Amino acid sequence: MQISQDPLVWLGAFVTLSILSFVFWNDSPFYNYVQSAYLGVAAGVTVVVGWSNIKNQVITPLMNGNYSILIPVFLGLLLLVRYIPGLNWVARYPVAVLVAGGAGLGLANTVQAQFVSQIKAGLLPLNSFDNILMFVGLLAVIAFFFLTGRTTHVMEKLKLGWVTRLGRIVLMVAFGASFGTTVMGRCSILIGRLQFLLTDFLGL
Repeated sequence: MQISQDPLVWLGAFVTLSILSFVFWNDSPFYNYVQSAYLGVAAGVTVVVGWSNIKNQVITPLMNGNYSILIPVFLGLLLLVRYIPGLNWVARYPVAVLVAGGAGLGLANTVQAQFVSQIKAGLLPLNSFDNILMFVGLLAVIAFFFLTGRTTHVMEKLKLGWVTRLGRIVLMVAFGASFGTTVMGRCSILIGRLQFLLTDFLGL
């Protein structure tokens, strides 16, 4: 075993152990220190990134003669007017522009991502067992949402109640797989930090 001599590795090990100390000692001073340092660094990075955006997207275009950039700058400055008593109503106009533009862009992306792409993904050629299984599961889930409630007794009379039950099973399997993937992702992060401590720091 040969402990690393790299000060950055020591810093990483200190931060990792300080964060993990929350598991054993809820409110340890090391955890509070690292948490405060993280928030401070994040705030500093936010300020630097904000100034970089202003410089690259406002100052540089103005220096190059692109004065149309003054329109979004003016709208952005109007957002700060809401803190001035008597003029806070002016901030409604840039907020309306932001909401309208965001809603338009979001609606277009949502339709493409959550409707068109999902429909294309569901229309699979039935030439393999995986595609057949996915297609049957898709139909069962659709039946679960559309054929439950008032139509449940009709489905039972037609001996098709198993379709909605199959859809419920498919949904539970999907939610379980999603939860398992989340847990595996968190475990992989923990394993990565433990490997860092054992190999990079302790040299085992």
